[in-house]
Amino acid sequence: MSTRPTVAVTGATGFLGGVLVEQLRQAHDVVVLVRPGQNDAREIERPGVRTVFGHLDDPSSLAALVRGVDTVYHCAAFMGKNDAHRSWRVNVDGTERLAQISAASGVRRFVYVSSISVYSATRSRSGTVLEDRIPDHIDRLNPYARTKYEGELRVRRVGEETGMEWTVIRPTNVYGPGSRPWFHQWVSFLRRWPFAFGNIAVDIVHVDDVVQALVKAARSEAAVGRVFHVGNETVMLNRFLRALAGVIGQDVRAIPRVLDAGFRWAIDRSYRIATGTRMSLSLVHAVRYPSTLAHEALGYVPEVTLEEGIKSLALSPFIHRPNRGRLLGVLLALSLVPAVTSSGAVHAQTVRDSVQVRPGAHVRIRWASGVPQEWRFVRSVPDSVSLARSCRWVNCGDVPLTEATTISLGALSRMEYRAGTRAGRGFAIGFGIGMAAAVGLAVFSPEGEFSREAMLAIGTLFFGVPSGLIGLVIGATHRVWVEVPFP
Repeated sequence: MSTRPTVAVTGATGFLGGVLVEQLRQAHDVVVLVRPGQNDAREIERPGVRTVFGHLDDPSSLAALVRGVDTVYHCAAFMGKNDAHRSWRVNVDGTERLAQISAASGVRRFVYVSSISVYSATRSRSGTVLEDRIPDHIDRLNPYARTKYEGELRVRRVGEETGMEWTVIRPTNVYGPGSRPWFHQWVSFLRRWPFAFGNIAVDIVHVDDVVQALVKAARSEAAVGRVFHVGNETVMLNRFLRALAGVIGQDVRAIPRVLDAGFRWAIDRSYRIATGTRMSLSLVHAVRYPSTLAHEALGYVPEVTLEEGIKSLALSPFIHRPNRGRLLGVLLALSLVPAVTSSGAVHAQTVRDSVQVRPGAHVRIRWASGVPQEWRFVRSVPDSVSLARSCRWVNCGDVPLTEATTISLGALSRMEYRAGTRAGRGFAIGFGIGMAAAVGLAVFSPEGEFSREAMLAIGTLFFGVPSGLIGLVIGATHRVWVEVPFP
């Protein structure tokens, strides 16, 4: 029988939970909760790890998870930003149920992994937020951030009612191999949109340092009943993206500061309009979340610098996945071909030895004799042709034909009719490009903040319609002339 202490971990198949299990199993017997049928359940089958299959809404599986356990690390969470019901069921009700069953089973310490996004609607004049600051405007938080904070409150309440020790850890922006928000999604973004935007400071921390803080929080008596921010470096977002681009061998371009600020403001404002809530990471207001309290109470000292953390990402198999960005660009370009190549209605055609012109058509002709570099725009009258004006190719007016007219081919060197303008095509192309950008951002959104429906609505309003109107204006000024073939 093992004499090592036993701990329980939820979210063990996830990014943070997986690294935590690997660390804990060196000195503990670890019990993990895994959803039945989960594809990556086999990845945690290793010595020192026992699996319990179940859900956070299943009391029997939770009881089996925490039976005989000293410490519970609750890392599991639903991270979607657009399903409020599921977020509440998993992050609030599930957390409270696990805490209650843990307390009833005699668990000594309950370590709850929250998120620094609980402050995403909180503003600080000093630009710094400490642990004693109660989050503001809870109703403005997105479902993930709000339910993580509500989960904190439930853990605190269960601890106060039952006497179970509890600690809350709020990591900042966690990166490392396997991180979806701060690795996979940013890499996908850079492969499709090679621009290092983000002239704003963000707090990042490597997953190994967060695991260090979790383990120390479970052991320290000074951690009982307290909340800790766990971060490391404050770096510019565009610097972080350039470092990621270097790992995947992607050339990226910098964005001028004015455009960068406008782009970040547009994304932030669009998210607010579409969802009525705040993004987990503000792209407009830079805020620092010092880990001073964790350093003083837990002895937490982050060890992984940005340079070292970026090197660890180079070992991830994710960076070797094929780049589908170019294929996406080709497909988008091909989708615009019909709009570019479509032709207008026929207003003039040759019949035997003459040209028949429809009434109302705009025609320009070049006579067989005369100045060869000049075009003559004519208005036809019954049975005759009168010259209306002569002009250069690039600066000409035209006169519409008032009646059906036949012009002898012998007098002409070349003839063209105006088939219309590029207005419709310009709008189609501009709208298509704008919507392509919107769809790209929806699919490859680095934070996963936007639902596809919300991003399509945002894209239509802020990308598709403005691009379409610009294309409409440009196209309306471009007249389309089609040469009439002579036999």
